Amino acid sequence: MMTTLQETCPLCAVCKQQPIPAFMATLTARSLLCAENAPLIFDRERLDTRNDYDVRHGVFRAPVIGTYMFFATPTAQAGDAFHTTILNNLLTEEIGLLFGNNGQTEWSNDSTTIVVQLVAGDDVWLACNMPSTITG
Repeated sequence: MMTTLQETCPLCAVCKQQPIPAFMATLTARSLLCAENAPLIFDRERLDTRNDYDVRHGVFRAPVIGTYMFFATPTAQAGDAFHTTILNNLLTEEIGLLFGNNGQTEWSNDSTTIVVQLVAGDDVWLACNMPSTITG
């Protein structure tokens, strides 16, 4: 049955020989200052099954058309704030927002999960939409 399916669908998005696209990235610095509209670069790969996440620029590039799920949890220490957005291709294409406010007396964080349809070559990344300090 699988052979027949492969023969009738030779251009399937994820073929049996390729691993499913997945990545996990973290910060190596204890604290990261991020300017307005600047990418939030998680510079340490913990997992990248197809080398689709670029640690130099903090961008994930979709290798195939499909439905993708992204999860992010920025953290700030007491007194710091972050306002970040998850972007698809352009600064104007926001697909998620994460906030940690000033004036906190303890650590703050925010988490979100985004499910989005992408085509091959789409870029997804986090950017700060105001000057921010990310601690983890």
